[in-house]
Amino acid sequence: MSSSDLSTSNRAHVKLEGVFKSYQTRAGEIPVLLGVDLEVHPGEAVAIMGRSGCGKTTLLNLLGGIDHPSTGRVFYNGNDVGELSERELEDYRLMNVGFVFQQFNLIPSLTALENAMLPMILAEVDQQERHQRAMHLLELVEMAGKAHKFPDELSGGEQQRTSISVALANNAPLILADEPTGNLDSKISESIAKWLCSLARDHGKTVLIVSHDPHIPPLVDRSLVMEDGKFEQSDE
Repeated sequence: MSSSDLSTSNRAHVKLEGVFKSYQTRAGEIPVLLGVDLEVHPGEAVAIMGRSGCGKTTLLNLLGGIDHPSTGRVFYNGNDVGELSERELEDYRLMNVGFVFQQFNLIPSLTALENAMLPMILAEVDQQERHQRAMHLLELVEMAGKAHKFPDELSGGEQQRTSISVALANNAPLILADEPTGNLDSKISESIAKWLCSLARDHGKTVLIVSHDPHIPPLVDRSLVMEDGKFEQSDE
């Protein structure tokens, strides 16, 4: 399998089968995920709730190709992500996965527009096309009027909306959001959560949101609770 096999569809169906993950430390082996099974379909928004340290971020890292399971398998559109080479994983993360983080991860020396264009530069998109697409994405998140502002000139909510445009730059079908509202007040948190869920509802993205935020579960299609490395309950 090659990364090109993964990029043949603009829809993302992801699945974890029997995934265990542990880390080796000086104090010994630390288990993080204990036999997780999960399936998320295109156009679905799923929240993964739970306390810090329960394994939520590790799960996102596995789906995003940042980390590998100790045992078990991670699938993207039926293909085993674990079979990708390091170079293919780089392409997978660039073209198939959009990451949204709590810390925004915008480059301070670049404007909102330039931040939105950066993933397209890495993907070698034509200059005119990437400018047009970046402006369209900033319009989508209501940031076109501040396209030429630098991150330190934007509010927290504006920075997070800009980071969503960055995540969408290469039209990734899979959006992984790790505590995306953690640094925002309650009103802005709800707005950002609605933006993320609209990516599934209106644009067919597959959206997974890791959070403690109580605003999120009522907005998503499913809410799963993770505790001590496994799912304890769901609202299905």
